[in-house]
Amino acid sequence: MGGAVTVRVASIRTDGGTQMRAAINEETVEEYAAKYASGVKLPPPVVFFDGEDHWLADGFHRLAAAERAGMELLGCDERKGTQRDAILFAVGANAKHGLKRTNADKRRAVETLLRDQEWVHWSDHVIADACCVVQETVRSARLRLESTDQISQLTKTVGADGKERKRRTCATCGEPGHTAKTCTQSKEGGEEMPMEEPKPTPAGQPSEQGVDDVIAEVLFCLRKSAESLKETRTSVTNMRKSANNRHRPAEVRMRLMGAFTTELGRACKLMHEAEKIVREQIREV
Repeated sequence: MGGAVTVRVASIRTDGGTQMRAAINEETVEEYAAKYASGVKLPPPVVFFDGEDHWLADGFHRLAAAERAGMELLGCDERKGTQRDAILFAVGANAKHGLKRTNADKRRAVETLLRDQEWVHWSDHVIADACCVVQETVRSARLRLESTDQISQLTKTVGADGKERKRRTCATCGEPGHTAKTCTQSKEGGEEMPMEEPKPTPAGQPSEQGVDDVIAEVLFCLRKSAESLKETRTSVTNMRKSANNRHRPAEVRMRLMGAFTTELGRACKLMHEAEKIVREQIREV
């Protein structure tokens, strides 16, 4: 955690590549500006101070709102660090608070690390943790950038333990970063298969990448829900067996039946939450 400081709005640096929003939401800026004008205190933006400049890492909507409200000074949460420290903080900002990130915001954060000469060497898992996204989102973004020569294709990446490991390679061509299913080399003769030109996305239709990201998020949510439901099912089964044991006193059996009912309610709640998350992700497409 940092310390509370007051910083001149005009001096806060926003040009250091720390903006992870694909676009500023004007309605949110207007809402925040109205709150500032009426005296409402919002959570302080996070800035990193390198001894000379304050680099904004989290709070671009709040800063824009402060400017619009005519504020000259703004209370901030100051952390000690460089511009790059601010970027690393920014890629995971707003994952659990503030205006919900869009899939475009998440892709921007992931690609920020992948386009960096140092961070691109991090494994998909490490980058996913830093950006607070599922690993599949990083994997698909890396493959897309590699296939279009926007970043170099790596044979090894560095894990969270600092150890370098080889990336999985394609069984068909032996190159890393993709599977035999998506390989452009034919299995028989090794000849390169023609790549289809990407078709423009019709107006009002979701982009292919947007759909891929949503599918990854949905699968992640379903896996988590399935794990929780499996644990609940085991618990419920054990409770039911105990409650049906005629050798137990009636009072104990009644208490177990109550716990059994509670666990069933928890299972239903988990299913409801999973459905809600999936529907929210699908609406983003």
